[in-house]
Amino acid sequence: MVSIKADGCVHGERIVSGGLLRPRNPRSGSAWRRVVLSLMLLAPIVAWLPAAPAAGEGEDVTVTGEVLDAACYVAHGRKGAGPGHRRCAEECVQKKMFPIGLLTEKEEMLLLVPDHADEKPYEQLKDYAAQTVTVTGKKITRGGLPAVIVESVQKK
Repeated sequence: MVSIKADGCVHGERIVSGGLLRPRNPRSGSAWRRVVLSLMLLAPIVAWLPAAPAAGEGEDVTVTGEVLDAACYVAHGRKGAGPGHRRCAEECVQKKMFPIGLLTEKEEMLLLVPDHADEKPYEQLKDYAAQTVTVTGKKITRGGLPAVIVESVQKK
């Protein structure tokens, strides 16, 4: 629809070469807004992710414990290898992609994160939900959160 204001300007259309009028694309400015909005929403998530340790950072550790769905453990204290819990943990770790934790024998919960150079050991953990494993990797702490960058996994 074209509207002509008292000042003689045509609104709702734009003039292209040859003086022809074409309708304005109602989404023309919204693409840029969507990009900016997406970046604004992703920035806090990216900032939360643990940064890769600098060369030589972190201590080499080997820890044994139960593979947890970290979200259920932190929110509800859910642990134990009961059949109901195991199904829930497997679903949360594999399908919902919740973070994976390891509850050590000393009742310390460690966040487990993949080694970006080799993510296979971390991916193996998804098959061991609610089971006891031994994890080898680099222990780091970011913002008070202890984590292990997983280098290898051995089922107990």
